[in-house]
Amino acid sequence: MRLRGTGSVTPAPDGIAFDAVGRAFQSTDKQAPVAALQSISLNVAPERFVAVLGPSGCGKTTLLRLADGLITPDTGSIRVFGKPPKPGPEIGFVFQSFRLIPSATVAQNVEFSLHEMGLNSSERKERVA
Repeated sequence: MRLRGTGSVTPAPDGIAFDAVGRAFQSTDKQAPVAALQSISLNVAPERFVAVLGPSGCGKTTLLRLADGLITPDTGSIRVFGKPPKPGPEIGFVFQSFRLIPSATVAQNVEFSLHEMGLNSSERKERVA
């Protein structure tokens, strides 16, 4: 089962808008690509909480990775706050499995993400504490 939509929607300039989005991946046997999403159109208004539910393999994670700009759609368009999505501090994304640096302490793992936000050393130390 894959996520499949119909039609298009009027984009929400201040929210998240998927317009006829499609994304496929190469199959493990290198034959025809497998469609993860087909013609998805969806608007999420600003400051709204939305749950995406479905069975394993239906395209939920693909949808979220597209919204965060981690991958790009094969078809259609996506707008987040009126612009194409781009990974950064404006968008939060929680992976299904943890993404920690195994050799680092908890504080070092937290400080790493703060460094990526451009905070100086004293600001990072203060936030970690």
